[in-house]
Amino acid sequence: MRSEGATRTGAAKGPFPRTDWRWAVLWALLAGGATALSVVAARSELLWGEAAVLRLAVSHLRGPLEGVGAVVEFLFTDLAAPIVFAVLLTAAWFRWGTLAASALLAAGAATALTRLADLVDRPPPLEDLTWGVPVFREGGYPSGHVVYGVLVFGTLAYLAGRCERRKCARVAIKGGCAALIVLFAPVRITGLDHWPGDVLGGYLLAAPALMLIIWCHRRAAWSLARGGRALGAGLKARPGGGFLRAEDVGARAPGRAQRGFLMRSSRSSTTARMGGAVASAGD
Repeated sequence: MRSEGATRTGAAKGPFPRTDWRWAVLWALLAGGATALSVVAARSELLWGEAAVLRLAVSHLRGPLEGVGAVVEFLFTDLAAPIVFAVLLTAAWFRWGTLAASALLAAGAATALTRLADLVDRPPPLEDLTWGVPVFREGGYPSGHVVYGVLVFGTLAYLAGRCERRKCARVAIKGGCAALIVLFAPVRITGLDHWPGDVLGGYLLAAPALMLIIWCHRRAAWSLARGGRALGAGLKARPGGGFLRAEDVGARAPGRAQRGFLMRSSRSSTTARMGGAVASAGD
């Protein structure tokens, strides 16, 4: 029977409950759209409407986004991107616990696939907005920056909404992550780094992966809230004898099942310490 506290905090409910098939349908649609676009991009050069969208974006957005594009390029170079991710991962672990940091680490690991090879060799646009010659690690389908932004900052926004207790911090983190995810598209297009189809493919490919990470995190939180010792024993031990914090299961406050598990762990460690003290006194 589902506990009242776990139901209230959402820890006992995954993103795909039995009565809610809409998440599964949305995931299937996004995955199907990403697959279809990838096949079309592999079989043709310019996609329909790409040249028109590129000209429109360059003529209207290139000037206003020039400064933002320079910052994005600096933060997500091959040298700076791992440092930025390490800072975000450390902050997530310190603020929200082990389970949240594990979800963010999975998102970062998934983005590494885009650094190995492109799905489709597509050249970046030339200065005259025409098709060029494919060059390794330049352009390509999908946009690695967009995939990185959706997975890492999408996961960070989800974790902030689920784990962060302070409302002002929660709103600030979610708003900042959403702004970065949206800005990646025009910045990569107006900077002539990618064609619009590459950017769209990045969003479509990253969205199902993000949903899968969210599902895994919520299922793990659900298992921990139900008192699963097998998962709880693998987490970093906390002072005081408990394995978990409220943040480790992704809830803003511990539910009844969660509190019971913490109390049982604390009582077990206290009993063990008392038994050791009595044995020492007897010796």
